[in-house]
Amino acid sequence: MKIKRTMVLPALLAAAALLASCGPPPAVAPSAPAQPSSAAVQTAIAQRVESYYNHAFDNKTMATYQITTKQLYGDLKADPSKYFLVDVRKPKNTVNFGITAYGYDGNHIPGAVSIPYGPAVAKAIADNAIPKDKTIVTICYTGQWANQTAALLRLLGYHAYALHLSMSDWNQKTDVLPPKHTVPNYPLVTGTKPGTFKP
Repeated sequence: MKIKRTMVLPALLAAAALLASCGPPPAVAPSAPAQPSSAAVQTAIAQRVESYYNHAFDNKTMATYQITTKQLYGDLKADPSKYFLVDVRKPKNTVNFGITAYGYDGNHIPGAVSIPYGPAVAKAIADNAIPKDKTIVTICYTGQWANQTAALLRLLGYHAYALHLSMSDWNQKTDVLPPKHTVPNYPLVTGTKPGTFKP
């Protein structure tokens, strides 16, 4: 999607007036940058949706743009600076039908930033709080919110992946879906700060 740049003609006219009169240039009201048309926005979104689905299975280890806990753990051990981890779970633990769903402050992956699913994600995108120069990994309880968030970020141009099975496959102390004995015990941080990944 191309966005037209503001014309520089007013600035050139002001400079010419200054040179001609040796006095202060007349005040020139700045013009607002041109906005893309609705049709251009729709075309750009359609192209990104098409690209998303056309390349969903290019790499079988990341089917539908997922990354496994084993792969993420290995990559974080090698170089955590390449990643920006977005934890979209609720900030605190919640209990549903007697089952505890661990929130961000209960346990989270070291380095993960809490951006709860919903309006907070939209605000983070609008505020440019999610970097576009890193691989984004979205994390939730079991993968549903993470997959939805990663898909949206991809449509907006981010290099994003959802953590497959998310926290349920990261550590046995969190929400476990697979047989518990098959879940690794990768590092966790408790509290409201992201912490630092230290293998």
